[in-house]
Amino acid sequence: MCQVFYGIAYVWRAKGERFDVTNLQQGDRYGGGSVMLWGGIHKNGRTELVIVRGSLTALKFCEQIVVPYVVPVFQNHDAMIFQQDNARPHSANYTRQVLAENNIATLEWPSRSPDLSPIEHVWDILGRRIYARNDVNNVRQLEAALFEEWANIPTASINKLINSMRKRCTAVIDIKRLPYTILRLV
Repeated sequence: MCQVFYGIAYVWRAKGERFDVTNLQQGDRYGGGSVMLWGGIHKNGRTELVIVRGSLTALKFCEQIVVPYVVPVFQNHDAMIFQQDNARPHSANYTRQVLAENNIATLEWPSRSPDLSPIEHVWDILGRRIYARNDVNNVRQLEAALFEEWANIPTASINKLINSMRKRCTAVIDIKRLPYTILRLV
């Protein structure tokens, strides 16, 4: 059985039917290809959206993203903390050095911890907005639509996600404090 929610096909199948032809669906929307993005959000705003061409290395991350986009935001706002995941370019010694040289405090994010970053929800909003469009047929149109929809995400939605950060982190900490036996019962 297959159902589609928000453009994602969910397939329920019996044991042994994993790669049955009836359960496979080709998906090369936008003419094939893909787009790697970087974008940042902060209280009452967002950075420009950046299209990353090729592999993202620590050097490329710092030269094409941190210095031109992250540093100016931190120079214009007080008491901000830079949150990123533990992807290699983000956690590399070179990246840490560039961030430290520019007095950018980072939120340490332990590996194997829940991804509570508000940007993940923004990526979801962006994806849903792109999927709802009918005028995107190739990668170039996809890139143009991404820039347009990124700019159209309401700032109020971003602020709501940022404001919920403390509550979400506290909930995870509280869950970790519960005895293991109670967690098994839930």
